[in-house]
Amino acid sequence: MDAKKFSFLAAITVLGIIAAFLAARHNMALTSSISTQKVFPNLLNEMPNVAKIEIKTHSEVSTLVLNDKQWQLKEHHYYHADTKKIVQLLNNLTALTYVEAKTSNPILYEKLGVEDITNQAAQSVQLSLLDHSNKPIIALLMGKARTAKVGMSDSELYIRLPSQAQSWLAKGLKPIEKTRHNWLDKTLVSIATEAIQQVAITHGSGEEVLITKESPEGRDFTLVGLPDDTELEAPYYLQQMASTITQLALIDVKPAEQLDFSDTEDLKAIFTRFDGLQLSMILHKQADKIYARLHAKWEKVATKEEKLEADKLNIRFNSWAFELPSYQVSALYKTYDDLIKKSVVTTENTAQIPVDFLDETATTSTSH
Repeated sequence: MDAKKFSFLAAITVLGIIAAFLAARHNMALTSSISTQKVFPNLLNEMPNVAKIEIKTHSEVSTLVLNDKQWQLKEHHYYHADTKKIVQLLNNLTALTYVEAKTSNPILYEKLGVEDITNQAAQSVQLSLLDHSNKPIIALLMGKARTAKVGMSDSELYIRLPSQAQSWLAKGLKPIEKTRHNWLDKTLVSIATEAIQQVAITHGSGEEVLITKESPEGRDFTLVGLPDDTELEAPYYLQQMASTITQLALIDVKPAEQLDFSDTEDLKAIFTRFDGLQLSMILHKQADKIYARLHAKWEKVATKEEKLEADKLNIRFNSWAFELPSYQVSALYKTYDDLIKKSVVTTENTAQIPVDFLDETATTSTSH
């Protein structure tokens, strides 16, 4: 290699080192000047104005809307959204703090997951808070989480403001939920199995199954109509029936008017608590899905507080059909025959017949 070429390559190398050094110094300067600053220092004051949250990926949009003090998911017929999850998100945004500056080179955004969501391969999530007039309050691109260092309690992830080229490592915010239906408030009702006095089930065929328990302290349910000489196939089947409404949760939801719950094949179940609250359930199968309609009422003259409990449940239940996981309601589909133990005739029964008796019987038959 001649001297001129060597000098040229050396100069390029030096320039590259200098550029990298200057970029590093620039990031260090940014980090030192901003590492203790909040990403959104005025957000706490703006929080009363937040009326909408938009969560966008390249392929999906989730819109959370505050309506009459209740967060709702627009894309799921404005059904109740998970308020706890939303409050946690908003609180974390107010505490979001810069840790250190990262790249401002768009080519490197993909490594951090902070590329524009218009990119077909984008892994980023764009989060926007808007006021009642649809005016943006903040906007944020959320990227990949970074493995927390030993001893660190705050979660860290890469972020970028859509209007800026500079990306950052920030702390105080976990990766956001991307899947739309996971923003639904999935809890429907939670009644402890101990509180259930009886469950009355009517199958589509008309067959009725009734299980009862004598007291809240009792452990086992009784299958009404079970003969004394008949055993249950598995006593825990009855327990499964009663525990259906313990932490009953939905998969999805749609307006009840979109389904026909007048089908004679629909299963009906009524759960009665020891204090008199009744929860009725109609289960409707559509293709491979199971939908439920729910209603609460008292079988006695209820107090003001008791009426309030039923009303609160019905506000959530009324006008909706809930898609339920099949495993949560499968026990209700067991018929009376499914619940009792079948008598089985085995070879052991015939082995006890004396052989000489069989021979004598055969001889007698031949002589006649």
